[in-house]
Amino acid sequence: MEDKVGVVLGLNRLGINYFNLGKVDKSVSLHLKNLELSDKENSFASFYNLGICYRSLKDFEKSLQYFRASLEWSRENRVKRLCISLILKQVRI
Repeated sequence: MEDKVGVVLGLNRLGINYFNLGKVDKSVSLHLKNLELSDKENSFASFYNLGICYRSLKDFEKSLQYFRASLEWSRENRVKRLCISLILKQVRI
């Protein structure tokens, strides 16, 4: 598709919907595809959602890896309170 932003937003939404349906493995695959297609400026949601998915799957190592990636993304992009507070709430640093 030519609408790359639309594809990325759609993959994110589908990943969230599959997570809410309890199909976490499918959610992970969609968020990984989202991350693959996202440009650097728009990868926060993929990192964050992957952290949530892997936590749900009890793969805490991967969960922390993606939460840390989202935290690093927010620091690099100077995104203030909301992103960092969401991550800290999930990781409980």
